[in-house]
Amino acid sequence: MREEGYGNARDTLVMYASNEPRERDTLNAYNIRGQQQSSCFPIDDIKQLARHRPFLVLFVIEALLELGIYTKQINTALMLQYTFGMSGQVFYVLFVYMAAAVVAIFLWNLALRRIGRKKVICLGILLCLLPHNAALLIATEDLLGTALRPFIYASSVLGGAGEGCMYISLSVMHTDVIDDFELKTYRKMAPVLYSLWLFSRGVMDAISAAASNGILQAANYNAHNCVQPNTVKQALRYVTAGTPPAVYVIALLFIWLYPITEESRTKTKMALDARRAAADEEERDVLTSTDDASVQEIV
Repeated sequence: MREEGYGNARDTLVMYASNEPRERDTLNAYNIRGQQQSSCFPIDDIKQLARHRPFLVLFVIEALLELGIYTKQINTALMLQYTFGMSGQVFYVLFVYMAAAVVAIFLWNLALRRIGRKKVICLGILLCLLPHNAALLIATEDLLGTALRPFIYASSVLGGAGEGCMYISLSVMHTDVIDDFELKTYRKMAPVLYSLWLFSRGVMDAISAAASNGILQAANYNAHNCVQPNTVKQALRYVTAGTPPAVYVIALLFIWLYPITEESRTKTKMALDARRAAADEEERDVLTSTDDASVQEIV
């Protein structure tokens, strides 16, 4: 469900929707860092990050959300095919899911500006991700009859909206942590921060894939069989829809502990703007004095 092409396009949409300043772009951050960092392995930088509470809390939040979302992503197609008997509808359900995520990125960005990061990400979990998983858990043909397919399509809109919320919220929270760290340490560490966040996502993806494969193998899943036993159908339902809510609830606890508030974020931005303005003024004074000295030498 999550191919690299979709991931790149999604990240581009997130950057466009959030309208973050150009210096926060990852590529530019790496370019800046390359001019400042002489060591190829920033041990001292990582040690400083280990003492930075906002980074640590966000690191855990992102790891938990990635674990829940990726577990659902890699098993959804199989669940639709075998548990719900919708093999002919898999593409369309996933398309609706991804389209909802794309549209939701822009809608949630409007909410971010009005009610703040922590409230938006909590709403995304409580109003979209958890209800979507609950819908997948309770949906059966015996219960819904011919309404099963419309129900799955409707719930996929909820799931996509929740996923879009996570991406846009985490993206802007990344920049908040980067700014907070820069204000407190006078160091720009965007490349190291982004690298560690990506590393945590990779680790969670590997754990999710390994655990899912192990559970399906234990349930006697055989990829060569067109029809799977009931144990596989139930395993797919519980892995895809039952596991993520547990990590979402834990993530909510860490979101509550996340120390950067809207008030502190605004103060950080003002302090950094003032610091950068002072640095620019100092640089202009130095250039002006250098030009004056050059003119005097020529005269």
